[in-house]
Order: sequence, then C-alpha cells, then structure tokens
Amino acid sequence: MNAYAPSLGAGSYKLPNRRGLLGLYLPVIGLILLVALTARYGHVPVSNMTRDMAAIANVHPLTGVVSNVGILLWCAAAAICLFSSSLLRKQGARAEAGFLWWAGLMTTGLLVDDFFMFHEYLAPVHFHLNEKLVHASYFTVTAIYLLRHRRLILETNYRLLAAALVLFAGSTLIDVADGLGWWRLAEDGCKLLGISSWFAYHAGMARHWLVEAPVLRS
Repeated sequence: MNAYAPSLGAGSYKLPNRRGLLGLYLPVIGLILLVALTARYGHVPVSNMTRDMAAIANVHPLTGVVSNVGILLWCAAAAICLFSSSLLRKQGARAEAGFLWWAGLMTTGLLVDDFFMFHEYLAPVHFHLNEKLVHASYFTVTAIYLLRHRRLILETNYRLLAAALVLFAGSTLIDVADGLGWWRLAEDGCKLLGISSWFAYHAGMARHWLVEAPVLRS
C-alpha cells in the first residue's frame, strides 16, 4: 500500500454536530469569561492568568519540571481511560469500560488536585479543610475503586498498579511528615514514579482490551 495514500474512510469524516461543537467551545469560552470577570472584579492582572507561570514569576523554565511531567502523565492517563471506556462500552465490554471509566474519573480528580495544588493550598486556605482529611478521602475513593473492580483487576497483570499504589503511599507519608531538603526529592520522585506506573498500567490494559482481546474473542 502506498504510504502516501489517504487513510481508509478519511474523506467520510464529518465535523461534530451542534451539540458536539457546544461541548468543545463552551468550556473554553466559559474559562475566558471567568478570567475576564476575575480580572475585573478581583483586581488580578489579566496576564497573571494567561501567561506562562515561569514567565510571570520570572524563574527558569525548568522550574517545577518534575511536577509538570507528572501533570502531563495524569492528563494522558485520564484521556486514554475515558476515551477507551467509551469505545469499550460500544463494543459491549461493560465491565472493562466501567473499570476504565472509574480510573479516568479518579485520574482527572488527581490531575486537578495536582495542577491547582488543591490539597496543599486551596483546601486548607479557601475551603478550611485539613490536608489529612483530603488524603483520607482519596484513600477511600481508591479503596472503593479497588474493591468494586477487584475481580477484573485480579485477572490482569496488576504489578504496575500495585507499584503505583505503593509509591503513592510512600510519597503521601513523606508529605504528611513534612520532610524538607532531599526528602522533597524523595516525595516527588516517588510520586512521579507512581504516576508513571499508573499511566502504564491503565494505558496497557486499554490497549489490550481494545486491540488484543477482540482478536482473541474472535
């Protein structure tokens, strides 16, 4: 087949309908309006909410690189889980779809927490929630996720998932202990390794269920 030949059915692709376009653009427009209102009534410079954080703080572009890479992995894992879940549901694989749907929602929550420093700043300062209480809620949701899908998890090669949970636990313990200096590297290093393991496990399972499992069933 010619490498430059058009993909099968590429010409039949249609743009999203009105509902799809609204779902695409309304959140972005809403964000822009929220920024405008915050700048107008909150007396916050517009550039503080639109420019890159390193440029605003006048720091090196690699500042927070470990955290930023972790956020990218959270985002990739959430997108893969939610998208794969919708495809599996159409294929009738409801258990697998439900598993990835749960994982996608959890990952999205952790992404938001990490990106906006929820448990570190927003929760205690603006919502008057103890950081340990937030950690406890994450532990509870994770326990429900594991118990709800325990049979499916046990059927998979779950070593990467187990590694992720152990690494997250180690990072959380160091965080609660409020270690400084090199302990920060240990905390954030465990966290990044945990996110990488979480991403690899769920992306690998999504690929298996979408690509390999249908062939095995047929």
